[in-house]
Amino acid sequence: MATNNAFHRFIQVEWEDKKVLPIDGLKTNERLQAITQALQRASHRLLHVDAYVEGAEEHFSDLSSPSSKHDTKQTSSTKPIDEYKETRASRKSKNDDHQSAAHASSGSSSSKPETNQNSSTKSADSHYQTKSSSKSKHNNNQHVADASSGHNYTLIIRLTDVDCENKPLKHIEGYQNKRTVTLEEALNPIKDAIPHLDDYIRHAKQRANTTSANNLTVDESAAIFLYTVHSGDTSFSRTLNHALRCEDQTNLKKYWFNYLGLIWSALNKLPSVKGHVYQGTTSKIKEKYPKNKLITWWGITSCTQAFDNIVSSLLGEKSTLLNIKIRNGKDISAYSCNSNESEIILLPGTRLRVTDVTYNSNFKMDEIDLEEMDDETLRSDALRPPTARRLSKDESFDKTWLECRFKDKEGTTIIKPNECEHLTHPRGEIDERILNRIKGSMFGLVLGDALGAHVEFRPHSYLLANPVIDLRGGGTWGLEKGQFTDDGSMALCLANSLVARRGFEPYDQLVRYKWWFRHGYMSSTGSCFDIGDTTRKSLCEFESRQKAFAQKHGLPLEEIDFLSDEKLLADFPIYCSSDGAAGNGVLMRLAPVPLFFYRDPEVAVGFSGISGQITHGDKKAFDACRYYGALIVATMHGTDKNKLLSEKFYSSEMKQWFKNKPLDSEIENIAKGSFKKGKGYDDGIRGKGYVVNSLEAALWAFWSTQSFEAGALAAVNLGDDTDTTAAIYGQLAGAYYGFHKLPPEWIDCVYAKGFIECLCKWIAYRGSQPYSKK
Repeated sequence: MATNNAFHRFIQVEWEDKKVLPIDGLKTNERLQAITQALQRASHRLLHVDAYVEGAEEHFSDLSSPSSKHDTKQTSSTKPIDEYKETRASRKSKNDDHQSAAHASSGSSSSKPETNQNSSTKSADSHYQTKSSSKSKHNNNQHVADASSGHNYTLIIRLTDVDCENKPLKHIEGYQNKRTVTLEEALNPIKDAIPHLDDYIRHAKQRANTTSANNLTVDESAAIFLYTVHSGDTSFSRTLNHALRCEDQTNLKKYWFNYLGLIWSALNKLPSVKGHVYQGTTSKIKEKYPKNKLITWWGITSCTQAFDNIVSSLLGEKSTLLNIKIRNGKDISAYSCNSNESEIILLPGTRLRVTDVTYNSNFKMDEIDLEEMDDETLRSDALRPPTARRLSKDESFDKTWLECRFKDKEGTTIIKPNECEHLTHPRGEIDERILNRIKGSMFGLVLGDALGAHVEFRPHSYLLANPVIDLRGGGTWGLEKGQFTDDGSMALCLANSLVARRGFEPYDQLVRYKWWFRHGYMSSTGSCFDIGDTTRKSLCEFESRQKAFAQKHGLPLEEIDFLSDEKLLADFPIYCSSDGAAGNGVLMRLAPVPLFFYRDPEVAVGFSGISGQITHGDKKAFDACRYYGALIVATMHGTDKNKLLSEKFYSSEMKQWFKNKPLDSEIENIAKGSFKKGKGYDDGIRGKGYVVNSLEAALWAFWSTQSFEAGALAAVNLGDDTDTTAAIYGQLAGAYYGFHKLPPEWIDCVYAKGFIECLCKWIAYRGSQPYSKK
């Protein structure tokens, strides 16, 4: 009844009821002692013991029941595993498994353990016997050394803990953006809870791998090393994963966020691993994993490519083997406390689809096949309408969390930005300096909007008597502090379109604006409560054109929002505004376009103009967007403030970005410095809804102040269209000052902060990729 594995380190027991128990992980003396005592207590039920650790027979050979006539011996039978591999390789739907199985077969063991493994085990046995006879005095690192020697045992635990997963939890936000700290600082919150923590940290740093090509710091490498350590009751992986998988995130955020941020930073530097890996559990879990179900694992999930190792640890009728096709695994073997073991981990929030559920008769265990799903492969199953066929060559949108989704089948209650789960962050590299400017601009926009929302439409005279001095709630719309109005909602719609469509698609932008108008998509309240008259008329015109277009081309009306065929898109009339529409609604949402395309200034400026023209048809609105977009682009390239606002910069450097299409005279007058008026309101600066007034007011606030906060307050206190003036100001000022210089107490109040942060990362990441210049 014995089955050997590649490491010759487990014992298998045949009980009187014919059940088989594999006992793994005998490298630690504590584990060996515990197993010995357990077998002594159960010796009356014991029929046979097969030992695979040389030198361990003396602990087990005399435990058999007197009725047993079997001799304790080493066995090298690998037939069940070989049969299993052949079965897996022959399954027609799993062509890739053949290669994986062949790789596993190459690691089959001989019947005789290798010398170095034997000597290691003998040393452990010797230490065990000494420890049993007398209390040994540990030096400061002895428990750490014991932990390192027991890595195989703890790895098996990590490889068989998936039964703790697949719970409906909230997305964990914030740790990815934590400031990088030392390992000592990261673990300081749990210092009192883990004995000898300083010794663990010191040992981890001594063993840290800093010679790899991945450029991990000592603290990052040591953070991974420590994750794999187990000694007695101390297991960093077990404790951390318990917190990650807990519905209440209080302890996770209080004690583990800094360490999680450090290990996240380390893992992001490691290359992604694709292929087949294995996980498992000693319980039956197939009821939780029906075929085609999309699931999320919230812990740090350890997997292995060592097929024999995982299978030998799962033998038993209640076990479940998971075969996982991964896309973004991280191989931590080189940073583990035992680099000889294969360990690939999946990051928190990994999403997988169940592709098959079967029963393996050879091993009498369930098998579940899973495939990791990233943002490129997830389909928008929750789109409204759910059964719509997409009119596109590529039928999948990028990210479900960017689409219009509802809580109910009737489509009456929208999922708001702060309720979006399963936010997926880019896995590629992002320039932190650029991200700082992008986040500054986007958060600057929504902060300006939120700052002015509670006094929107108030005249300047009112604000002279009651000046805005801080972020507040209530007022005009009765919003909570940090909630935004139409400015923020339309900016998020535009950003979502750029990211989801990987480029500039005006039709899709109009669709998302319509979703906001009709369903409250990207609204901070779940409804469209504030919309400009020009925007409303343009969106109604867009809806009328959609109906006519669907009828003309024989398209189902319920599918028209998903139009993405290039020929059909080229035929659709996207400019939905009447002539003469020059409201400031074009500028209030602009930032995502220049932020996304800033690397190509001419393209960014051209798209900035079109982004406004689809709803506001006047040339002043078109040119206001082109000019302001150019300012944001220049800021993204690090242009100094004085140079940026100078007439010379516009005339000598910026003009070339306009492709010989001169600006409207009123907009050009602003570009030459008409906003530089020392007395502000008394000199004619107005926060009105006319695009020329708004552009001039926003630039005045930027020019006349030296901090984001001062400029935002100055813009709001002009009165009238307070939220939009400040939102326009915030786009340029936020990009210039950067996210790190925005008031942190304001940032903390921003509605859907996590969603916006994630979106900013995608703007930075997608903007660095090839895009369509349609």
